[in-house]
Amino acid sequence: LPDVIVTGMVSKAQFEIAEIFKTKAKKLVAYFDAFSSILTEAAATPFLRESFEIWVPMQDQANQILAFNSKSVVKVVGQPSLERWGAKVEKDAVVKQLPHYNDRLPTILYAGGYGASYTEAFKIFLKATRNLTQYNIFISLHPKVDGSLEKDLMRKSKNKTAILIPNTIPTREIAALSDVVVSQNSTVGVQSLFTGKSVI
Repeated sequence: LPDVIVTGMVSKAQFEIAEIFKTKAKKLVAYFDAFSSILTEAAATPFLRESFEIWVPMQDQANQILAFNSKSVVKVVGQPSLERWGAKVEKDAVVKQLPHYNDRLPTILYAGGYGASYTEAFKIFLKATRNLTQYNIFISLHPKVDGSLEKDLMRKSKNKTAILIPNTIPTREIAALSDVVVSQNSTVGVQSLFTGKSVI
């Protein structure tokens, strides 16, 4: 058995596994990697009630946890993906993968999340961009979705301007080409801010 076990905080199953191992390992750490409020994540709440050590990206989240449970041990450790987002992107190589890219037009990237509000947010974005022919408009999928919902909604909305990007092109590479990033419940919004992008 390892001396230290680190788990995520996004599912009931992770909590149940953590409960099994918390008395067997010398240390059990629960890591919340999102930039959102930890108190809005139902799956994270059981971890906050227990005596786990909790790691978070931001001080605001640490303060929320301590207000919820003053006995918690909390460490602010940042978010490793920010280093990857800060790395140089070979824009010419990305453009070669985008047959519809027009370098004379500004670019909007929609980086979707998932969950209860996702479908409605995506419909709003499609409606808002339906007639924006003076922009490159790209849609990057969240890794947890397969694109079938997006394709169906794009067809129904009659949006001919937005282009769905295959998962083979990392979101951070499309973001590097973009002038504006639109984010729905996605860490891409914060990650893009760190690279100097305008974010909605």
